Amino acid sequence: MCANALFSLSVVLRFIGTEEQAQEVDAMVDTLINQALEGIQKESLRLKEIAESNGIETTIGYTSAKTVDVQITSPRSIKYLAIIREFDGMMSNMDALWLSCVITDTQYARGVYEWKRRILRLAGQIRQIATRAVLAARRKETSEAVAEASEPQIAETDKSALETAKDKLTEAE
Repeated sequence: MCANALFSLSVVLRFIGTEEQAQEVDAMVDTLINQALEGIQKESLRLKEIAESNGIETTIGYTSAKTVDVQITSPRSIKYLAIIREFDGMMSNMDALWLSCVITDTQYARGVYEWKRRILRLAGQIRQIATRAVLAARRKETSEAVAEASEPQIAETDKSALETAKDKLTEAE
């Protein structure tokens, strides 16, 4: 979902920007990913404890389980995949509680919706951070290139103005 953004942060940003910029953005993204993973792990543990206290087995088998191939583009994409895997495990715990009538249909639907929304919001935040960081690095690169290109022109203009002034002084004498 955000594989391209994570790749941009790990590879592209370092190519067009500075290492300092990349490390600053990396820290922001790592914090977001770690917070999301920690939140899902806490919720999964909470659901598992509820199931255990009610004597419910949380290991559920699914009849039409889906296998999805993922694109690993950077080390951060592996971290993001850990969030998806943890979410999958949490949903298994929630399913067990729902099927055992420990949580209501409304609680189940709301729980699934809220966590999906959090994960999608995280992906959107990562994409937004990556886009902004790459654009900022490109703007900085462009402005530096323009500044370097204009310096020789200014120097040449100054030289020609100086020569013209010398010529006028020579003529006046």
